[in-house]
Parts: sequence; structure tokens; C-alpha cells
Amino acid sequence: MDRMGIHSSMRLGWVVAFSALMAFYYFIPELEITDSRYVLGISDAFLRSGSLDMRRLVKAYANEALVDNYYFLIRSTDLAPDVIATAKKAGIGPFGKGRGADFYILREIASFVPGAAAGISDATYPLLPLYPNWPSFLCAPVSVLTSALGAPVYDGVAFHDDRNALYQRILAAAVAALTIVFFYAAARCVVARPLAMALAAWLGAGLIASSTSRALWSDTFALPLCFAGLTVFMRVVVARRATSYWPFLLAALLSLAFMMKPLYAIPSAMLGLLVVLAPEIPLRSKVSFAATCLAFAILFVVTSFTTYGALLPPYFAPMRVNPFDPSHILGVLVSPSRGLLWFMPSALLLFFTPFFVLRDRRLLVASAIGVAAVTLVILSISGFQTWWGGFSYGPRLFQPALPALALLALITAQAAGNLGRPAQAALLSLFGVVACWEAFVHIGGVSSGRGMQWNVSPVSVDDAPERLWDWSDPQFLAAFLKRRPIRDLSPLPQDAWVQMPSACSDRFAGDGISGREAEFRWTDGNDAEILFAPPPAEVGSLTMEVLPLVDPSHPLQHVGIDINGTEIGAVLLTEPRWTPLQFNLPPGVMKSQNALTLRLPDAHRPPASGDTRLLGVAIRRFALTSEPGASSLPVADICK
Repeated sequence: MDRMGIHSSMRLGWVVAFSALMAFYYFIPELEITDSRYVLGISDAFLRSGSLDMRRLVKAYANEALVDNYYFLIRSTDLAPDVIATAKKAGIGPFGKGRGADFYILREIASFVPGAAAGISDATYPLLPLYPNWPSFLCAPVSVLTSALGAPVYDGVAFHDDRNALYQRILAAAVAALTIVFFYAAARCVVARPLAMALAAWLGAGLIASSTSRALWSDTFALPLCFAGLTVFMRVVVARRATSYWPFLLAALLSLAFMMKPLYAIPSAMLGLLVVLAPEIPLRSKVSFAATCLAFAILFVVTSFTTYGALLPPYFAPMRVNPFDPSHILGVLVSPSRGLLWFMPSALLLFFTPFFVLRDRRLLVASAIGVAAVTLVILSISGFQTWWGGFSYGPRLFQPALPALALLALITAQAAGNLGRPAQAALLSLFGVVACWEAFVHIGGVSSGRGMQWNVSPVSVDDAPERLWDWSDPQFLAAFLKRRPIRDLSPLPQDAWVQMPSACSDRFAGDGISGREAEFRWTDGNDAEILFAPPPAEVGSLTMEVLPLVDPSHPLQHVGIDINGTEIGAVLLTEPRWTPLQFNLPPGVMKSQNALTLRLPDAHRPPASGDTRLLGVAIRRFALTSEPGASSLPVADICK
């Protein structure tokens, strides 16, 4: 085969590999879009108006009530003094500070100040983005294309949730695949193809699979920028393939990574320091690199000052990170539901990289810088009050450490080549086992709805952070364990309503029961369990009030109910209204430990809502009664 044919085959191979990797990320079951909800909408709105005032966008999104909308900020100068005073009494303080004004989060004002939501709906003052704007700016080509095709996320009138979910899923899968391609290219500078592919598989099957690839988070954009920078650095320093423009390219990549999310200052600074210390890089190139970084810093400050009246946007303010808390550090490392020991043990192993390269001064310095970068990320995460990262699968806040871990993995792989064959085999086998474990945890976890459902069932992890230390219900095994251990079952009240919006329902919510909402709890999945010990006396019937999810595409909800495997009834629901259900209990069906199971074959995702749960029925309340008829039952004491 001639040289042209070889190059054509290689290009085809890259296309096939990238497409396969993108398909892998795309078909991993979708996680819920939360913080990234408005990334594409802001891009659409900005191109339409040329402004970051998002009042019209907020008003267009009818599915997001103001009391739930934490994505935007209000200047204190646009709020009445009594509103600020009321917020202060409710414990609501400013999120950040601009020139002559503080910024408050939209949801907090709308939720805790009576009447504020109505005033905000007709506001004449700007609503500014809370999260970094630069991911939206990078999405401008997507907005131009979708607008040209007549199918943008935000068309100036309405916000289209279905398009938002589809576009985010496609783009996130493509960008995550690109991140792995960059890492493979960097690895090929120091190791042979088989090991480079193994390293790429390790990175791609871990935190990127379970977090980065699922939506357009800031991390989704920042990581490929950092890994592209790592590739440029490796090609220049290791492969000696320097070009005249590489300092400008590397500086642009690292600067943009920081502009996506503030914690990426750490991996960007790591690579920047390596550039400064590399003896093979001429001074002129280092000056060009520094000058380009300065130019981007000026651009960042100017856009921030123009938008927020401050040198840094509120989201980038250093005051957001508190001094690190030792208990938070322990959580980041070993919590059964967020700890690195369970989700990314390779991160802890790679801390020992400097010991493998003690005789190579350059690699020792590089590995020490990499370890310092990982340590700084851990300390930074521990400075957040919600160090677990809210609703996520595993330690999603740890993503800024991935470029440093990748550098340490490359150094370890390079050092392994200098070991004897037995030691090399042992080292690579150890890392291989760890990589397989991480793939099992991350891919297995997000391939089951239980992985994300863990965050809200039986109660929100943000409301009950002690769950992060519940060793009987670890998130890393959520896909494989029942939601609630059978030994902890609570006795069910007799002849009294258990109210599902109340905290008392947490005692009984099992697998498939979603988190508490204002008036009910949804079932999530094709089966949902209510677990309980029997009431103190004999009962004869079960009563519950449910609201089925029915719509034109799913006009029916079949509901079958059994207790401990014995069917006690079934019903077909067709109307979206609260419906009382009552079933007689067969003699002897009750045991010392009971599982009431709802079978919901028609459960589905609600159309055009962005909610990725498989919803069947909403349950408002239920009761076990000694006699038929429950209209006059009182509320159970435990629910008052």
C-alpha cells in the first residue's frame, strides 16, 4: 500500500474510533440536565439580542418556576430595601459583589421573599447568568446552525426542552469523545499504541462517562481544552514536534479552560508551570506563551466588568471557597457515596508516582507538580459547603483533577518501561484491575436509573447529607442493591394516612419511589416499593391516592399492586386526576417484613419537560385500614 493509502486508512480509522466512542457516550442512559439547563438557551438569546440580560429567556421557560430557578442573578440595586431586609432575615445573603452592588440568586429571592416572584416576572431590571458565560459563547456555532434550520432551543418566544435535551446529549457525547482522543494523542508521545489505548479506556470509562459526557456542564468544555493543551505540551516537549504557533495555541487552550470554570485554574497553572520549567523551550516561546495568557486575562476581565461591574464574575469570586474542612477532605477521599477510594482509587495510587521516578529529576519535578495539582483540587472541593456536588453520580467536583491525573498516569506508564519485566507486569496488572473496577462502578452506576435516583431516594442528599456516610446504602453500589435495608423497616400506622410529601414517608420509601415534592412523590421506573413492618393490629384493606402520568403518546397507565409477591389488585388509569384506590388484603398476606410493590409497565419520561425519570403515578397518601372506607381517616401522628 502506498503512503497515500496508508494515510487514508489511518484517517478512516480515526473517524471510526471517534464515532464508536461518541456512540458509547450517547447511548449511556441519560442523566438529568441540571446546572447546564440554559447553556444553549443563553447562546440563542445572546445571538438574538447581543445582551446577557436573560429576562425574556427566563419568562419563556414555562417549565421552570422562579422559585426553582437558581441559574440567574439579580443586582441588589434592582431590589427594594425591604426585599433585601426580608431576605436577610430569612438567612439569604448575596452570592457575589459587583461595582456598587451585590448579586442575589433569583431562586432565593423568589422563594423566601413573599410576593417577590410576581414582581420578578414583570421585572424591568436585568437577570444575569449565574454560571460562566463562556460555555454558551462556545456554543454560538450550534445556535447559528439550529436557528438556520428553524429548530433552536430558544426561538425568542418559547424554550424547547425536547431540543435542549437532544442537542446537549449529542454535543456532550462528541466533546467527551474528543477529550479521550486528545488524551490518546498525548499518550502516544510516550508509550506504544496498545498501552495508549488502555490508558484512554481507563480515562474514558471513569468520571468522564458518568459525569462529563452526560450534559453541557462547564467541565464538558474545560476538560477537552485542558487535554488538548496536554497534547500540545507533550508534542512540543517529549515528541519534539514544535511549531511556530504552539505557545499561542497552548495559552489560548489553557486560558479558555479557566474561563469555563474557575477550578480549572489548577490544571491550567500546572501545565503553565511545566512550560516555564521546561529547559528545552526557548525563552522567546515562554514569553509568547505568557503574553497570550495575559491577553486572554484582559479579555476575561473586560467582559466581566462589562457584564457584572467586577473584575471577576460572581461565580469566580474567591470568597465562594471557604477554608478547607478536615471532615470534608475525609468525605472526598472515603465517603461511600462520593469518595475517591470507591469511585477513583487510581487517583490515590497515582499519588505514589514520584516514587517511581526518583532517579529522573525532570520526571520527578513534573510528577510532584501533578500531585500538588490533585491535592489543590481536593482542598478546593473541601472548601465548598456542599462538597459532595449536589445531585451527581460520584465525585463530579473532582473533574478538574483529571488532567493532572492523566499527566501522572503518563509518567507512571513511561517509568514502567524502565522496570524489570516482573515489576512491570505487577504494576500494570494492579492498575489494570483498578481501571476495571472504576469502569464497573461508573458505567454500571449510570446504566441503571438507581445510580442517580440515590440522590433523592428515600430523601434528598442535600437535605440529609448524613446519607453520604451510610455504609448500608453506598451510591457506588446503588445499581445493585435495594434502596433500603430490610432490617430497618418501620411499623406502618394503622387507620391513619401516611402523607407522601411529609418526611415521615422517608421511613417507607423503597426502590422506585422518587424524592419528596410539594404534594406527592412520584414512582420512578417500572416497579416501586413501599417497605414496612406490620401495624400493631390486624388490617383488611389498602387505600392510596394516585395521579397517573398520561399524555397523548401514553394515554394509559396500567397499575398492578402486590404485597410480598401476592397480587392484591390491578387498575387501568386514563385520566390525569387524583384517584382513590382501595384493595382488600388476602388473609395471611402480611409478614414481619413487607414490601408493597406497584407494577408500572407504562411508566415513561414526561414529554418536553427535561425530566429523565420514568414516571408512572404520583402518590399523595396511603393507609392500611382495619375496615373499608378511608375518607375520614386522620393523618398519622408520625406525619404531623
